[in-house]
Order: sequence, then structure tokens, then C-alpha cells
Amino acid sequence: MQWSYRVNRLLAFAAKGPATEAATLSCNGKRIPGYRDFHTGVGAGYLFHSSYGPLRAGCLYRLNLTIAFTLGPGTATIIVDHRFYITYV
Repeated sequence: MQWSYRVNRLLAFAAKGPATEAATLSCNGKRIPGYRDFHTGVGAGYLFHSSYGPLRAGCLYRLNLTIAFTLGPGTATIIVDHRFYITYV
């Protein structure tokens, strides 16, 4: 599995400083050991990406992605909760 995510370019342009990203992956509610993606000190417009495999059928996967950066006087946090299920036909 490969994934990527990019913050909207107008929002990324408004960011004041570097972004931090962290991602985890779980299968049927249990975190998959050995998978963790982390980027720090990158521009908010960075194409965040990672890969993991192999995946197995019959598992409800959940990819949690959190991106944080300074926006104005505070911090903007984007949370992505992507769920998917693998079946073989």
C-alpha cells in the first residue's frame, strides 16, 4: 500500500513555519507494530507519503494521519482518518 497527502496549496501558503506529520496504521483496531511514519521540519506544502506491505484480506485497516503547522497566532492541525478493507475477487 502506498499513500500520499498534500495540504491545500492556499492553506500551505498561509502556514508560518515548518510542518510536522505523524501517521499510524491499524488492523481491526490493533496498531500494526513496526509501522510509523513521521516527518518534521518540512514545508506545509510537502507531499507527505509512505508505504507498507504486504496487506492481508479480511482486515479493516485504519490509517491515521496528523499534520500540524503554525497558522497565524495559533496552530492548525489536520487529522485524516482513512479506513479501508481488502478483499480478493
